[in-house]
Amino acid sequence: MDQPVSSSIMHSPVARNLLEMALRNNGYHIPCEAPDGWLGADATFAPGRCFVTYAPAGREHAITAISLTHVARALAEDGHSETRDIPLPLSACTAFIVPLDALPGAVRRNFELSRSLPSAPLDRFAEEVRAMPRTTEAERLIVQRVGQDIFREALMDLWSGRCAVTGLDQPELLRASHMKP
Repeated sequence: MDQPVSSSIMHSPVARNLLEMALRNNGYHIPCEAPDGWLGADATFAPGRCFVTYAPAGREHAITAISLTHVARALAEDGHSETRDIPLPLSACTAFIVPLDALPGAVRRNFELSRSLPSAPLDRFAEEVRAMPRTTEAERLIVQRVGQDIFREALMDLWSGRCAVTGLDQPELLRASHMKP
């Protein structure tokens, strides 16, 4: 059984709405069961689950807990502050504390990484091309083009729509095929 953040936490409708909006507006549309004080949701178009709550000390900070270890590792590498001070929902692996105004961005980053890290793009590619024929050169080129679009979308998610080197944020100028290892 999940342990609650605090059994006495009762979010006001406004406070609860802020947490729900952070989830809903940033990729997590399917509510899931969460312990007292937490709100949780599954992503519509990405693997993993995200939970949010207010930090125990007050309403200036929030906590986001995630279920994918590879995403947690990437968020820690991004410089997010991990917290070990509270019990996590059962399916969560790690939690990060963020200023309340940064919560939507943190949830969005979790979603972007969930969509773009190691197996997610490959899984999406396999699903989209599973029924496509590959007997002729033209058919193989179509499959390749589908893969290029998925690769580009994954890179755009991973780098938040910016060039990893220059920071340029004009998608029409960014080419995944120009990427260097």
